[in-house]
Amino acid sequence: MHTSPNELRPRLLRYFSYILIGLFVAGGTFYLTNYARGILINPRTGDVVETGLVVIQSTPVSGSIKINGSDIEESTPNRQVLPTGSYSIELSADKYRTWSKDFMITGTELIWLDYPLLIPQEINTANVVDLNEKPIFAASNNRRWLLTSQSSGSFELSRIDQETTTSEALNLTDSLMESLGKDSKLLNLTFSSDDRYILAEYAVGKGIKFVRIDRQNSEESILIDEEIDTGFDELTFDSDRNINNLYGIKGKRLYQINLADLEVTEIAHSVEAFYSYQDYVFTIQTPDEKYDQASVSYIQDGGDEKVIGEIPSSKSYEISARKFDNILSVAASNKSDVYIFKNVENILKPKPKISKTRAKTMEFTSNGRFVMITDGKDVEVFDQEINRRFDFEFSKQATRVVWLDNFRLVGTVDSQVKLVDFDGYNQHNIVKASTAVAPIANRDNESIFSISGAKDNYVLQRSKLRVD
Repeated sequence: MHTSPNELRPRLLRYFSYILIGLFVAGGTFYLTNYARGILINPRTGDVVETGLVVIQSTPVSGSIKINGSDIEESTPNRQVLPTGSYSIELSADKYRTWSKDFMITGTELIWLDYPLLIPQEINTANVVDLNEKPIFAASNNRRWLLTSQSSGSFELSRIDQETTTSEALNLTDSLMESLGKDSKLLNLTFSSDDRYILAEYAVGKGIKFVRIDRQNSEESILIDEEIDTGFDELTFDSDRNINNLYGIKGKRLYQINLADLEVTEIAHSVEAFYSYQDYVFTIQTPDEKYDQASVSYIQDGGDEKVIGEIPSSKSYEISARKFDNILSVAASNKSDVYIFKNVENILKPKPKISKTRAKTMEFTSNGRFVMITDGKDVEVFDQEINRRFDFEFSKQATRVVWLDNFRLVGTVDSQVKLVDFDGYNQHNIVKASTAVAPIANRDNESIFSISGAKDNYVLQRSKLRVD
């Protein structure tokens, strides 16, 4: 069959267009595939360039972005694809302090800068509750309630998750205080996991007594020592939302206490330290046959004791635990070193020594990603997600350092409430404070609550981290 030139030309053009479309699709697919892998090709030189994706966000407001001194056209939230190298970033907003950080892109990676908290240039602080004496206070786990002591048996219960703080008196009954004794001295307050009850620890003579305070009905508060002859040196709530279940130590023996059935059961001996988390209780024990080693163990839901590993013995210990990405990790300290055991329910991994700082305080974030170790001056933060340690120090000794949220630490340094990111960047003075009570933030970090004053003239103050 003969094809005329007029018929052949459109057919060739159609074939040629198919080839062009195929080349375009193949080239686009190649480009997008490598772009997704963080690999770009410089069109001028033909060199292969590795890149990383940086995700940037800020609260409570959107911020302008500078990277290596150059303005980025769009504000937060924002994403930037950057070649490997060293970078400095600044986030700024009107009436807020600049947030800054140095970081590196070493290969095809995703860097999350989604946690920056912009702090107002001027902090609006107001007094909310006058206090009679040097107070002790505690916040509920949902950061909705704050209980502040006025005296041994008198408290102020404040609602702190609203724009305006409201407070009401919460008093223990005269009969309970009479049973507790005239010379009782309040030492500590801890909320239960359901946030209704508070465990109050009192020094009475040479011993310790414990009261379970009912936040909703203070007349239902009980002196635990009257319910059960305890004599415990230490007592804590079960953290698995069972307010009738407690754990206590007496003479290095660990007991489980059931207030509903009035039962006390010994569950471990030679216990130096313990920690309750979910349906686990973790212990550090020093058996006589291993005088140079201490065993790290756990008991789950009343089952048999399981040994996690061992650490060198010491005169004092600390232990804590959290789940991160549903993997349970345990941090154990013998005061000179800190060890972390990962995935303790399944595969026991080696215990890396993660700290060179003496663990005066050791605490996980609530989501389990970071563990903080500090002696009050030097601070080390270990990131379980990337297995990296961050080291920094305060200019002066901090009276107490705790996690404010999952990315920030707070403490009182040189009579100032100081807020600092987990990696030591962005240390901010917030407000003057005069006691060793750790500051507390309400929900969404809208405000920080702290104590100021001296002698018998103290006050609970609220410092807003928002510009009105």
